[in-house]
Amino acid sequence: MAAREQRIVRVPGVTGAALQTIQRAANETARELALRAPVDVAGDLTATSGYRRDIGPFAIANIAASLTQKSLDFAATSTVPNEWMARRSGSVTGISFHLSANATGSAISVMIGKNGSVVLKTESVAVGKRKLVKSYPRNTLKFLAEDLIQVLVTTDGSWTGTTLDAVAFLEVEL
Repeated sequence: MAAREQRIVRVPGVTGAALQTIQRAANETARELALRAPVDVAGDLTATSGYRRDIGPFAIANIAASLTQKSLDFAATSTVPNEWMARRSGSVTGISFHLSANATGSAISVMIGKNGSVVLKTESVAVGKRKLVKSYPRNTLKFLAEDLIQVLVTTDGSWTGTTLDAVAFLEVEL
């Protein structure tokens, strides 16, 4: 029989029987182990799911009036596709969108899109504001492996911020 790998878990301030209980739980159960304190990990840490990362930048320069779901450039360049392709299933858990100055004339709508036709979520940056930061519960804005995720904007005819630029990042949980 092959030797079973033992995980060593160190939790600052936890010793004795409590630490043994945590280590036993880490080694004997297939369920999730939730640690609510700083943890020192000995060796490599591998997460197969449930970890978050930022995707971007998505960017647009000189935002025109009367745009309808205009896709922001991914990686801040127009020479690559305008979407991020998911390598595995997951969900969008946040967005940050930042204008180079306050929105003028009218609000700007910011959308998270999927596969060029599905809008997962629409948010708005009001006149006089320049930032949007939103968080979403995990598994709410879902995507599958190979789905194409985009950030899009819509402006109306009263938008006057035509010299404004914007950058966006998405937070995803895989």
